[in-house]
Amino acid sequence: MESTDGHQRWMTVGVSDNIIDASYQAVVEGLEYGLMLHDQPSKCP
Repeated sequence: MESTDGHQRWMTVGVSDNIIDASYQAVVEGLEYGLMLHDQPSKCP
Protein backbone atom coordinates (compact mmCIF):
# COMPACT_ATOMS: atom_id res chain seq x y z
CA MET A 1 0.00 0.00 0.00
CA GLU A 2 1.29 3.47 -0.81
CA SER A 3 0.49 6.38 1.52
CA THR A 4 1.27 10.08 1.56
CA ASP A 5 0.87 13.07 3.82
CA GLY A 6 1.21 15.52 0.94
CA HIS A 7 4.95 15.92 1.50
CA GLN A 8 6.32 12.40 1.90
CA ARG A 9 5.34 9.02 0.50
CA TRP A 10 5.83 5.59 2.05
CA MET A 11 4.84 2.02 1.31
CA THR A 12 3.66 -0.73 3.64
CA VAL A 13 2.98 -4.42 3.09
CA GLY A 14 0.72 -6.72 5.07
CA VAL A 15 1.42 -10.43 5.07
CA SER A 16 -1.21 -13.08 5.69
CA ASP A 17 -2.89 -16.05 4.01
CA ASN A 18 -6.08 -13.98 4.20
CA ILE A 19 -6.10 -11.07 1.71
CA ILE A 20 -8.47 -9.04 3.90
CA ASP A 21 -6.20 -9.44 6.94
CA ALA A 22 -3.09 -8.58 4.89
CA SER A 23 -4.78 -5.46 3.52
CA TYR A 24 -5.89 -4.42 6.99
CA GLN A 25 -2.34 -4.84 8.33
CA ALA A 26 -0.94 -2.68 5.51
CA VAL A 27 -3.49 0.08 6.17
CA VAL A 28 -2.85 0.09 9.93
CA GLU A 29 0.92 0.12 9.50
CA GLY A 30 0.66 2.95 6.97
CA LEU A 31 -1.43 5.03 9.36
CA GLU A 32 0.85 4.31 12.31
CA TYR A 33 3.94 5.25 10.30
CA GLY A 34 2.29 8.45 9.09
CA LEU A 35 1.40 9.42 12.65
CA MET A 36 4.95 8.66 13.76
CA LEU A 37 6.32 10.94 11.01
CA HIS A 38 3.93 13.70 12.05
CA ASP A 39 5.11 13.54 15.68
CA GLN A 40 8.79 14.01 14.77
CA PRO A 41 10.23 17.53 14.73
CA SER A 42 10.41 19.12 11.29
CA LYS A 43 13.81 19.16 9.56
CA CYS A 44 12.98 22.42 7.78
CA PRO A 45 14.53 25.61 9.22
